[in-house]
Amino acid sequence: FALRRLRLAAEFGAKADSSIKRAVKDFRKNIPDLDRFRNVGEHMDHYAAGFGKDQTVDRRQVLEGSLDVPVYRWLDRELNIDHARDEAEKLWIAVSDAAKRAGA
Repeated sequence: FALRRLRLAAEFGAKADSSIKRAVKDFRKNIPDLDRFRNVGEHMDHYAAGFGKDQTVDRRQVLEGSLDVPVYRWLDRELNIDHARDEAEKLWIAVSDAAKRAGA
């Protein structure tokens, strides 16, 4: 959820700075399942009951997951935690650099 909130904050800044816009685009491309993880996690009760909005998610997928550090597996997808941290750092640096250029 922190990754998604970082991206949302960056998207707000992207309206004022094209370098942030590019960084957000790269972040989305490099962590493509972030929204899926967030949406299912946030509405897990619906998905576990078989009533989730994304009908490609099977209720059994919601109940099965694993963590083999650094890889988190859930919903038939994988998220490499180290890779996600690196991508978050790149996005944060883009936002921070833009703020410095703007005098914030």
